[in-house]
Amino acid sequence: DAKYFFDEGMKTPLASYQQGLRDVTYQKALGSLWDKTVRVAELASAIAERLFAQDIDVDAAQAARAAGLSRCDLLTRMVGEFPELQGVMGRYYASHDGEPAAVAEALDSYYQPRFGGDAIAADRLGQVLAVAERLDTLAGIFAVGMKPGGNKDPFALRRAALGLARTLIEAGMELDLRGSLVEALELVPDSALAAGLKPGKDGKPVALNAGQRRAILVDELYDFVLDRLRGYYAEQGFDNAQFEAVLAVQPGSLADFDRRLRAVVEF
Repeated sequence: DAKYFFDEGMKTPLASYQQGLRDVTYQKALGSLWDKTVRVAELASAIAERLFAQDIDVDAAQAARAAGLSRCDLLTRMVGEFPELQGVMGRYYASHDGEPAAVAEALDSYYQPRFGGDAIAADRLGQVLAVAERLDTLAGIFAVGMKPGGNKDPFALRRAALGLARTLIEAGMELDLRGSLVEALELVPDSALAAGLKPGKDGKPVALNAGQRRAILVDELYDFVLDRLRGYYAEQGFDNAQFEAVLAVQPGSLADFDRRLRAVVEF
């Protein structure tokens, strides 16, 4: 069966599945999988351009291309039968279609870290796509008012935040976290921001415009991502006082956060 599905998938270019993504709902207020793909592509391209300006060899056009193909394998029969192969099949099909090797590799690696203890993407394009993907997921789901509470985390946002933070730190990516969150929230539709408004204590809708909502969400998301780092650094032997000392400064990039924390320890 696997060979049959694999061979059938080879007959159809991966990019041809993009049209089908328009018919699959990602989240009611956030649109289809294609809408999400477009947002991720824009973020990935912007991140790549920022890194290129820092003399890091990453191509913005390839970043956008990888983002555009990143969900196509979800519609293949192979992944439909074997969901655990998402990303893996994207890499195989993209390679078969003659996509650049960096693009094909990123379609698989951007899922990393897939689980606790897993490594981040080893390739630069995969790292860019991983960051863009998680930024959009966090911004979108927070915007519609579905942030985690208690043990409930249906969109695995805690894992997404930790994956985002780890990629930024371990890849040494000098990106302004707040600025990146602002960019991600700007791409979220105003209608989704309105859908996430909760009634006040009097039971009436809270009167906030889109700009006010985005400003509040940036702070919430920044704190949410930073809070994921407590356990990350605790596992490495850093104590809470050292962590809080750096947190109080609120460094712009998480790579800078990491350097400051290690400097505090050394001091």
